[in-house]
Amino acid sequence: MKFILVSFLFISCLSFADDKIATQRDFFVICESSKFSQALKKSQLFLDAEAERVVLVAKMFEMVATSDAKNAIQGISLAAPSDKLKLLKQAAREAGIKNWNCPTAKYLFQ
Repeated sequence: MKFILVSFLFISCLSFADDKIATQRDFFVICESSKFSQALKKSQLFLDAEAERVVLVAKMFEMVATSDAKNAIQGISLAAPSDKLKLLKQAAREAGIKNWNCPTAKYLFQ
């Protein structure tokens, strides 16, 4: 019985570590998406702001796996540009990522 309890605790710790790594990866993807946003603006697609937002949100949702990251994407997609970085930092902090920073986040959904 003791072995089962120890095994369960060990597996739980591994699962928690995997979740944290996935969340960190997803917030990295969000940050890197600002480069995609800038490229989208320079493209010859001539999308209006709403269409560009929809394309970017869809692309970001494809690339992230965790609910923390998806909630952050939804939150910033409609926020004022001046609030995006603050909201992303807050979402990262609430997801357990301390000192997360993404200076290019201000370019998301402009």
